[in-house]
Amino acid sequence: MSPREGTANSWATGRLFKLLDAAAEQVGIPVYTSVNMMFTKQTWIEPDLAVLRNHVDDEVWVPAEEILMPVELISRGSRRRDRIDKPRLCAAAGVPYFLLVEIHRGEVAVELHKLVDGSYVEAARATGGERFVTPEPFPLNFDPAELLAGRATR
Repeated sequence: MSPREGTANSWATGRLFKLLDAAAEQVGIPVYTSVNMMFTKQTWIEPDLAVLRNHVDDEVWVPAEEILMPVELISRGSRRRDRIDKPRLCAAAGVPYFLLVEIHRGEVAVELHKLVDGSYVEAARATGGERFVTPEPFPLNFDPAELLAGRATR
């Protein structure tokens, strides 16, 4: 077992869950904390947060086709896996959206990627002090700085 990443990602995950859940709830879409997202019996990932298409019962394994948008807070120790390998698996499985958050030295960036012709393309991006605005997969409008510990929130 290895230690968790730093407190910045932990704080941001909690803040982001609140933001996503409030917005998704308005259109009847559920947001979950970590789930076991299964591609095959041998291939799975555990996104930091997961927006599902519908609520699921008490399941250990959630099929990739049930996921609308995995959310990854990029970790220093697994940057390649978070930024390249996990999105590649999700794109191959037809997952419509992928949200990435990266915090480094007090700076934050949020990127929404949308599946187009089998690959992800950037649909929205903002850094701290800007507004992250997107109508899909549900309306979002926030300053990524809200994800940083000790920063003013709305």
